[in-house]
Amino acid sequence: MTIQDMRIAVIGSGRMGEALVRGLIRSGAQPDNLTVADPDPQRLEQVASQYNVMTSAVNAAAARAADLVILAVKPALIPAVATDIADAVDTAKPVISIAAGIPATVIEAKLKPGARVVRVMPNSPAEKGAGMAAISRGTHATDEDIASVTAIFSAVGLAVVIDESLQNAATALNGSGPAYFYLVIKALTEAGVELGLDHETAYRLAHETMFGASRMLKYAKKTPSELIEAVRSPNGTTAAALDSFSADGLEDIIKRGVKAAADRAWAIEQEVKAGEGLA
Repeated sequence: MTIQDMRIAVIGSGRMGEALVRGLIRSGAQPDNLTVADPDPQRLEQVASQYNVMTSAVNAAAARAADLVILAVKPALIPAVATDIADAVDTAKPVISIAAGIPATVIEAKLKPGARVVRVMPNSPAEKGAGMAAISRGTHATDEDIASVTAIFSAVGLAVVIDESLQNAATALNGSGPAYFYLVIKALTEAGVELGLDHETAYRLAHETMFGASRMLKYAKKTPSELIEAVRSPNGTTAAALDSFSADGLEDIIKRGVKAAADRAWAIEQEVKAGEGLA
């Protein structure tokens, strides 16, 4: 079944839920095949007005009418929402969760035996169609499910398939990663201001330089190390900056930060499992 033919329920109308709705419509999904569920009537009115999709204040009703269900709510709400839709989801209907730190087994335990759960870690650039998602199959998910989920998240960017045991690592990289990039832009901008540039000019120089560098990584077919060496010249300005970064241990600082994010995702997973009696 293609995206164009699929009836999809998106439970949760936050930023990621809305991003998925927008991306699906852009990729050819029919608005009347999409149902957004949310307890906030004003939010449902906004979504219906902007995208012409179906809406529901009842999670189970939205799930029952769909071929595939996307859980786009906060992690803490996942067990309750999964319980809420359990009677509306049979084993022929895949359920996608985009919540960080919530294992597929937690959701499977709330649904009917044999439920087909797929876990996904998207990221915020999906709002602009430039997301990166990591997809993992649950216990009973099929190859067809993975293909459908990949098509859905490709509608808002790119997607890769990984083993679920690596989802915490993916969370630390692509899930939290945009914030690391924004921090670098912020620091570069502030450095430019300290050197005498006005803020607008410094920000534009920093932002557009990083944008261009990202495109080089994507299209130049060279490794980061090769591209670094292409910019660095002996005793030049780039070498001076890179030597300073090395002396301060910048690469190790970044690695420690990413590990801290992965450790926190693992801790959330253990907390949820313990709370659900699955630890």
